[in-house]
Amino acid sequence: MQPQEILLSKYKEPDYTIDEVHLSFKLIPKATVVKSRLRLNLKNRVSSHSKPPLVLQGNGLKLLYLAIDGKKLDKHEFKLSIDQLEISNKSIQRDVFEFECHTEINPQDNTELEGLYLSNGIYCTQCEPEGFRKITYYLDRPDVLAKYKVRIEGNHDYLLSNGNLKGKGTGWAEWEDPWPKPSYLFALVCGNLKVVEDEFVTMSGNRVLLQIYVEPGDEVKCAHAMKSLKRSMAWDEQQYQREYDLDRFMIVAISDFNMGAMENKGLNIFNSKYILADERTATDTDFEMIERIIAHEYFHNWTGNRITCRDWFQLCLKEGLTVFRDQQFSADMQNKDVVRIEDVIQLKNRQFREDAGPLRHAVRPSKYIEINNFYTATVYEKGAEIIRMLNSIVGEEAYKKAVNLYFDRHDGEASTIEHWIKVFEDSTGRDLKQFSLWYEQSGTPTVISEENFRSGTYTIKLTQEIPSQTDDTEGKPMVIPIKLSFISKEGNSLTDDNLMVLTKKTQNFMFSGFEERPIPVMLGDFSAPVILKQERTSDDYLTIMGSDSNAFCIWEATQKIYLELLETLIKQEQPSIEIPNILHYLIERNNKNPAFLSKLLTLPSHEELTVHMLKHEQFVDPEKIHLAKEKLDQNIAELLEEDLNDLYDAIISDDSNFDHLNSGRRHLRTRYLEFITTLDKTARKSQLCFDTAQNMTEILHSLKLLVKTDNSVHALPSFYKSWKHNPLLIDKWFSIQAIHTPANKIFKVIETLSLHPDFGWKNPNRFRSLIGAFALNNSRCFHSKDGNGYKIIASWVKKIDPVNPQVAARLCTAFETIDRLEPKRKELMKSSLKKIRYSDNISKDTLDITTRLLKL
Repeated sequence: MQPQEILLSKYKEPDYTIDEVHLSFKLIPKATVVKSRLRLNLKNRVSSHSKPPLVLQGNGLKLLYLAIDGKKLDKHEFKLSIDQLEISNKSIQRDVFEFECHTEINPQDNTELEGLYLSNGIYCTQCEPEGFRKITYYLDRPDVLAKYKVRIEGNHDYLLSNGNLKGKGTGWAEWEDPWPKPSYLFALVCGNLKVVEDEFVTMSGNRVLLQIYVEPGDEVKCAHAMKSLKRSMAWDEQQYQREYDLDRFMIVAISDFNMGAMENKGLNIFNSKYILADERTATDTDFEMIERIIAHEYFHNWTGNRITCRDWFQLCLKEGLTVFRDQQFSADMQNKDVVRIEDVIQLKNRQFREDAGPLRHAVRPSKYIEINNFYTATVYEKGAEIIRMLNSIVGEEAYKKAVNLYFDRHDGEASTIEHWIKVFEDSTGRDLKQFSLWYEQSGTPTVISEENFRSGTYTIKLTQEIPSQTDDTEGKPMVIPIKLSFISKEGNSLTDDNLMVLTKKTQNFMFSGFEERPIPVMLGDFSAPVILKQERTSDDYLTIMGSDSNAFCIWEATQKIYLELLETLIKQEQPSIEIPNILHYLIERNNKNPAFLSKLLTLPSHEELTVHMLKHEQFVDPEKIHLAKEKLDQNIAELLEEDLNDLYDAIISDDSNFDHLNSGRRHLRTRYLEFITTLDKTARKSQLCFDTAQNMTEILHSLKLLVKTDNSVHALPSFYKSWKHNPLLIDKWFSIQAIHTPANKIFKVIETLSLHPDFGWKNPNRFRSLIGAFALNNSRCFHSKDGNGYKIIASWVKKIDPVNPQVAARLCTAFETIDRLEPKRKELMKSSLKKIRYSDNISKDTLDITTRLLKL
């Protein structure tokens, strides 16, 4: 039976609303009893004399008791199916009534990690998007907002839920959340935990208790997370005037978690990898990601919780807006230029690829089969870019004014994209109907620039090309802001930033007052998520690289140079660019900004080079992509050989300091070490670094280089022995081998590691550390000519799908590049996909993804 397709056009308000929810949990591992009392209100009558039936969602529940207004319902008064409970309208006598339901659930055997489940003896919930229906029967949809009172009974040190603690005793606790919320924001955590506490005083003088709950022994790894939380709270007050609204803010770190984190009102639940960090065991990237993700989930308190989404089609509003806010925060906390570059790299590597493949969808899709499969880069990252464009078009001041109006107008509501756009129209007086196409149309726009200089005037003719839509209709012209400045041929700045706003298919922009032909620097800060095509010479890029223009454009110019060089290596042609002078100039000019310099010395990703080659070729060979990058790395290392050791040794960082300056120094050191190791196949310097480094960034990077050069026979067991009791570091140990083991050994290593006693594959982090890392980050071997990479991943998808469908479906996205491959590889991939698609009892999640990949 084919799963039902859900359509945005068929949205209908609920017939009933819920004002109050009283939940009672009696926690037993295999037989937890959940009692719910709901006060419901009739919203829509079928006729003046008839009420609609009450239809509640439920999945995997054992029904124990049903009553309306205290009267127990007989079996003939309701219907039970596999996923819903329907109460006859004859049983509903009043427009406002009380519904009572008792269910039994089995948290211990819940391997899908949705609803209520057990993780290392800790009861935990995950209700977004549709997990609450696995706890009790309910109107499990985001436009039903209610106030919750919760009682928990269990033999645990801590019994936690949303809101404010109203009472507790031996074996029980009661919580009350004064703010109406949808069911997906409900949370419960119960276990023998340890807590780290602090306090934050809001701008109104309210004292908020801050608590981070962790498993015993992890208390010492919470300091950075707590600092990040306090910085996030202060920043949101300063930048958005958003103040926290409960007595306490709680975070719980859980080791079994499908996602990164969850913004449940007042009780955030985190994957432990995004909480736990200390100077000895965490990398610079770990510290940066923890700060960012804590900020993201905290910012959801207003953009997601206080104002939620009407339906799951509006997911892009709460997520896109909150991602943009966490990007702003990270730019303020870290190296602003590097943060933007990293955001764009992620956007291009993940979202642009998604937009170009069979899983493409609009930022606000018009339909879905399984909503779990739409927590995508398009919803999150492209959704954030839309907010960024809106900000740049209306200006920072007008943006803040409109956002404040949004908070004032829609606080306590379930909103839509239309509400968001209307606020900006009302606040700025602009017509934003055309801008809204960014939410409706899929695919990455291409902007073509044709330029002319005459009599001191520089004319730029921009033409936009919008991909045909998934329903084969022609794409409509979008509103595309292009940030622009001009420099001279010597690299001197000639103008401040301008903003060209392209609204038509073709449009001319004229700039006057130049004595000689300038060089336009376009798409500053990556002002729109588009592909920009323009005629630029290598000399133009070199001039931009040496200028004081936009930092993003300087970085992008280096990437263009690298792409030209990589293309010549793939085609076995002679390069036309002399790079020794370029490299020394980049190092000398940017040495005081080590994080930025490390980005300038890093080659384009496998994805970026693949996209570049597809401009000229129908298919790409992943093997050639990989080898070309290795060759250019070697060429650069040879050109810098005389200076490499001095450059490496000259960088000294404070290993106890994880600010962006010291982090940048360590990143630059590791890049120089890569070059040094490229020239020394015995990897002596990497071994020395592995043996003596005092920070985990350099230890793990040197281990990676030892694995990559096949010199890790002593380092891998040494690392394992030192850190075998640290799950997060053992995750990294698995990943390094999955990604960097030489191609002639990789499949044997994957097989051996999959049998390792520490490879608990039902844990999402551990599964992703080996199987996910190989599929998504080892492109060369995943796409091996014999199809072995595809076969391995297909077998693992089939194995984990009955256990955890979300993890299985996400692993299937590794196959989304199927249309880029030459016919032989494509057939091998298709064969593996079909084995997944037509396997017995496939989950709805995995069925949806594989069906779209195969275009069935």
